Amino acid sequence: MFLYTRVASLVRSHKVEADTCLASPIESVPVEILFLIFEEYCSSWSPTKSGSLPQLLLTQVCAHWRTIAIDLPTLWTTMAITPQTPSHVVAAYLQRSQQLPIDLEIDLRHESTNLVKRDQALAAWTAVKPSSSRWRRLTIQIGPHDATSLSEDLRQLCAPRLEELRLSSASHVSGITKIFEGGAPSLKSLRLSGMSVQYFGPSLHQLTHLHLTSNCPMHFSCFQPLMSRMVGLRELVLRSRVVEGWPLYPTAEDVIHLPSLMVLKLSDRRWPLFIPLLSISAPMLHTLSLYDLVAHDLPETTSESQLCQNFPSVQKLILKGKSSYVDDTSFEQLARIFPTVDHLALLDVDDFFINESSRIMHQTTIWPKLHTITMTPVVAEDILCSLISARTVPTTRTPLKTLIVPVPTRLKKIGWLSQQISIEECDDTPAFPSSDRAESSSHPFHQCSTSPASALSA
Repeated sequence: MFLYTRVASLVRSHKVEADTCLASPIESVPVEILFLIFEEYCSSWSPTKSGSLPQLLLTQVCAHWRTIAIDLPTLWTTMAITPQTPSHVVAAYLQRSQQLPIDLEIDLRHESTNLVKRDQALAAWTAVKPSSSRWRRLTIQIGPHDATSLSEDLRQLCAPRLEELRLSSASHVSGITKIFEGGAPSLKSLRLSGMSVQYFGPSLHQLTHLHLTSNCPMHFSCFQPLMSRMVGLRELVLRSRVVEGWPLYPTAEDVIHLPSLMVLKLSDRRWPLFIPLLSISAPMLHTLSLYDLVAHDLPETTSESQLCQNFPSVQKLILKGKSSYVDDTSFEQLARIFPTVDHLALLDVDDFFINESSRIMHQTTIWPKLHTITMTPVVAEDILCSLISARTVPTTRTPLKTLIVPVPTRLKKIGWLSQQISIEECDDTPAFPSSDRAESSSHPFHQCSTSPASALSA
């Protein structure tokens, strides 16, 4: 595409008449193939210094490409809107996408003193708001200055096609009304950051994925009945100050029953991590991530049987964070609480803990069915080789088969290790990324410059 852009630019600079130009080979490419190329190009787009949106760049190459791009409605169903995005650019995307479902990323944050940027943000929001009946995936970042008025707009809207909503505010905002009281019957995934789930209007029983990060916690007495209705929930992430008042000794009436939950990620330094686990029952849970687990997080021995009943099927246990540290006794207790674990992952822990964990894991009585270990960083090579030997010799009858580590590694005995077990590359997707990192990595907000906006009318 960039080579063809250069050729087109040279042709224009030399003022070569179109009827005297030799036919470009790309002109012979079938339109269907160009459709696929354009869609792949836009889907793999990442922000650049130019800040131009990919769909608009395609329309600037030549008249042939412009006609094809504009006539392809699926190309215009994804858009990132910032305070710099002119409202007529938003209108063009909405028009060219026709009536197809659309995916929007909207960044409305601005400085309170920057009135020009505020007016631009509100103009872009006003332009996109009437399309709520077509929203399929919606990501909104809001600042404290207009959060109340924007939430009032969201309260009145109906989004019948909305499947995924990500809504984040950098700081807690008081006075926010319930949002989407008009209805969101197709919503499956909800991710709230800096905003309580109490502010959400529609029934949440249909949710399958719920990620909550809060700086203003809700009390357990409100959280428990709300969560108990989410019987179809498959993934739950609780980060920071989501809930306060977890019962230390929950009764049967306190327990949140989540029969479909398969993944649980938990991070809250205000509470020992096993206190929330006592109030959640998830018989189908197979992956449990605990951030910064330390010895005092472990429960009393009398609570172990209750935890075994709450989580009888945990297969993958992830310990993540630089503050993580549990000793020999704690590892033995973890093995008693989660006896079915066959995959242990130690992610982004410090060197001392990775060494101590490897030493403890030499004891094959701890998770004797363990077949996969993930390490980042990798333990010292001599300890690693000793651990592999302890877990693979026939007399121990341990089934360790796979080691997942960052690649490339500097292991000198990688050949020997590869003969003992399978070595795989670690794809370390952060279980608990920071708010900024989470938003920027998975939903980058592209900056729209003025040049592609002017190209719309060119």
